[in-house]
Amino acid sequence: MSNTNYTTYNNFETGAIGHFDSTDDTDSRLSYAHYTDLARVPGLAMPYRGAYCLRVNLAGMANANASLTETGSWDVTTTTEDIYIRFKLWISTDIVMANNDEFGVCVLSSAAANEAGVWIKYTTAGGYVIGVGKTTGTASTGFSLGQWHDVEMYFNPASGTGTIDWWLDGTAMAQVGSLTDLSTTYGSVGVFAQDAGTTAGTVLIDQVISSQTDNTSTRIGSGGKRFPKTVLLEAAPAGTTGHHAFVGHGVVDNVSLLSGNAVDNVLQLWDTDRADTTNGTMKLELRNLTALETPIDPAGVPIDFTKGCYVRLSGTTPRAMMNIHRAVGYYSDGAIRNSVY
Repeated sequence: MSNTNYTTYNNFETGAIGHFDSTDDTDSRLSYAHYTDLARVPGLAMPYRGAYCLRVNLAGMANANASLTETGSWDVTTTTEDIYIRFKLWISTDIVMANNDEFGVCVLSSAAANEAGVWIKYTTAGGYVIGVGKTTGTASTGFSLGQWHDVEMYFNPASGTGTIDWWLDGTAMAQVGSLTDLSTTYGSVGVFAQDAGTTAGTVLIDQVISSQTDNTSTRIGSGGKRFPKTVLLEAAPAGTTGHHAFVGHGVVDNVSLLSGNAVDNVLQLWDTDRADTTNGTMKLELRNLTALETPIDPAGVPIDFTKGCYVRLSGTTPRAMMNIHRAVGYYSDGAIRNSVY
């Protein structure tokens, strides 16, 4: 990712809930799936980036939701605030949905009702579509199964004239306008309001980012290539952020600490594919001595990793620029699968 104008960022790379506040998952259909677990299931994708992603099993539904909830940073006040939410989405080809079945994968809600969301729908006549709207995908387009998609939604709940704009794989889709919206108090990501006729399949979600401000938000964008050789890694808006730059054996040619505006920025590289900073091996640590210090480069590169390269960033808006020389678990889902064994 390369846009720092965001208020929340969750890549699930610690195998946990991250910044989200709570879970609605009484059927135990939601998990933070490690790539080794996904690799054991034929046909499943690997995480979009790193070692973990959010997984929802569409089978075994009693509660219609299997989702994570975010309050505070995903509440949007009418006339004074707006929000962009971007995420990566993958849905398996073995999904089973009845005619006219629909479920949400990202929904913003007020205390009274849903106000905006991204919806997946199936009809026997039109197949699978993805769209946006208050309670259904009123502006939709065809959706291909079995591949990662970039989805970004912009919601501006101006009283009586609210709008939803959205982009699929970087392409602008049709706007939904003239919405009579209430201020939102929370948002959900995962699977929301699943119909009983949807009985099989898997939903994967990764790289969930939001930008919420006082009507001055800017687009987050797709974040570039899935497997870049040179990658910019950033800390979350509040606190420590971890990234698995790659999994399995690999070599880092160089990494630079791009310091924020405080003398508290730390970059660590660990040899682990499970964000394990207790039993893993730390291979590098960089700290800044002055605020906004010139990029700090390490000695002793290149650096070899066996299990994977976990990047831990902490401090006041630190970033890291990394050059990956090679990695067996990179450049394709097949390469990641092969790195397991």
